[in-house]
Amino acid sequence: MVDTVVSSLGVAHMTPMDQEAFLSLEEQNRKLRLLNRAGHILTSTHDMEVLLARFLQIAAQLLEAEGGSVWLWDKEDDQLLVCRSAFHSGVAVDLVGGTVAIGQGLVGWVAETGESDIVVETAGDNRFNQSFDIKNNFTTNSLLAVPLRLQGEVIGVLEVVNKIEGIFGAEDVTIAETLASSAAIAIDNARLVAQLQQNVTDLEQRNAELDDLRPYSCPRFAKPFVAGAGVCRFALL
Repeated sequence: MVDTVVSSLGVAHMTPMDQEAFLSLEEQNRKLRLLNRAGHILTSTHDMEVLLARFLQIAAQLLEAEGGSVWLWDKEDDQLLVCRSAFHSGVAVDLVGGTVAIGQGLVGWVAETGESDIVVETAGDNRFNQSFDIKNNFTTNSLLAVPLRLQGEVIGVLEVVNKIEGIFGAEDVTIAETLASSAAIAIDNARLVAQLQQNVTDLEQRNAELDDLRPYSCPRFAKPFVAGAGVCRFALL
């Protein structure tokens, strides 16, 4: 509160040009703080759906965009990306589960090249696919997409749409790439945890199956404790 008052008093005595530079610096510092906080938020959960939803909300806030989507490689086909999460302010979107082939649209282009890109006007870019807008009664004016990269490998793409004020620029790309780096690590961690949980579940199931088989087996390391009528039962040592 004190810092805010001091800053306000200081700005009041600045020239218009200095005020603009000061406010721009303040905004950059705010975004840096949000980026730092975002990294902690993303790594605090190992639930993939929750993680991706948070990722998109943070991306939309930092980039001042109307919404966005996250695309990850399909588990069965390494030539396809699947939309795993989507968020568009005030619009119910039907995009999750949809697929894009490598090289198709801006998402597919970014996945193929590993390069970030901006589409300032979708009408002038042949990579833009209108089918989503038509299906969801939505209007996409501009796009920004960056790769989700882990140890040099592209594991997916973040795409955000419609800058609320102005147009997407180089600073937005830098912010998106920084956020995408944190998200890629969090996604990998979530996958590792999910795999470990699956391994534990599989092991428990196998143990349960073995427990069911034990009364009917006669292992050599067991000794009989009841014999009669031609049937032997065993007690494990």
